[in-house]
Amino acid sequence: MSQSADQLFFSICPVFVVSHVSHRLGLLEEELYAVGERALGLEQHPSGLGALIHSRHSARYQVRDGGNVPAISARADHSETVLLGTTDINQGGQIVVRAEAPLWRLEDLRGKRIGVSHSLDEQRVDWWRANSLRSIHIALRHSGLESSQVHLVDVPHAPGNGPWRGSDGSQSKEQRTLNLPFTPELTALEEGRVDAIYTTQGRAEIYERTGRFKVLADLSRLPDWVARIATTPYTLVASKALVEERPQVAVAWLRANIRAAQWVGEHAREAAEIFHKATYDATVEDVLRVIEGVDFTPSLAPRNLAGLTIGKNWLRDNGFIRNDFAIEDWARPEFLSQAWASLQATQQQGVA
Repeated sequence: MSQSADQLFFSICPVFVVSHVSHRLGLLEEELYAVGERALGLEQHPSGLGALIHSRHSARYQVRDGGNVPAISARADHSETVLLGTTDINQGGQIVVRAEAPLWRLEDLRGKRIGVSHSLDEQRVDWWRANSLRSIHIALRHSGLESSQVHLVDVPHAPGNGPWRGSDGSQSKEQRTLNLPFTPELTALEEGRVDAIYTTQGRAEIYERTGRFKVLADLSRLPDWVARIATTPYTLVASKALVEERPQVAVAWLRANIRAAQWVGEHAREAAEIFHKATYDATVEDVLRVIEGVDFTPSLAPRNLAGLTIGKNWLRDNGFIRNDFAIEDWARPEFLSQAWASLQATQQQGVA
């Protein structure tokens, strides 16, 4: 299929979703080929605006796997999409301060400045700001502080609506992570313009290994699963036009991801090597710790849908989305059921 109006595009966020594995193993291409389909990454979109399309899900035939904030924003305000599956993984996030700072507990942030990324891009939801603000508020409340008892400092950064996932191959993962354009608050922290920031696990470990920063609080250790919602549960989302006109794509994608999840369960180190190349975590050993015990099988489990509802309502109540919708209506479980049924039928035929 050429790059025509019928072209299928996809994108995968640099997070722990099994589409990375199904793509790297060739399972995705195999399952799509079996139904006469072929997908191109958004980095190949002829407009050169893959980053914007990734965020707003604006291609007619598109699949996106990754963080839930852009997916929720796209469904609320930009595009008709359907939710095919979710992945729950305990990420939570961390509050980071300078290593030499005399700060030992979250309570020590009383009266201090917490830097928050602020994108000047009006075309895309400010997903990192949303993640940061919600998690900062939760961390403060767990320590007995209110937001009014600290100073939230916006740290702006310019829009970045270019190709999807462009990167400087001359830089190491550590260098790229320390210079991400959407995290200018890290520079503000190092320069002393703020006293603390929020980040996620893989990046926090890289920050700490420089010797210049330390983790003050780790939300992933909280017993409250709602407090650990950041950009998770991750969401596998497809254009509504795609599943209505070419439903075989949705089933094929889910088949590939189910097979990949089974492979991850049997090949942890090999899977960690794949995830290491796709995420921010510094080493394969770091990744092994993250994925231990995680079930990457696509799911529409009640707790995952509840988590998405909680996150969606927070985005609505804090002005990150304009229009509301029901997560239960967004989810389309029939495609997951068809994928499982077809895989079981294939296995039975193999036995026979």
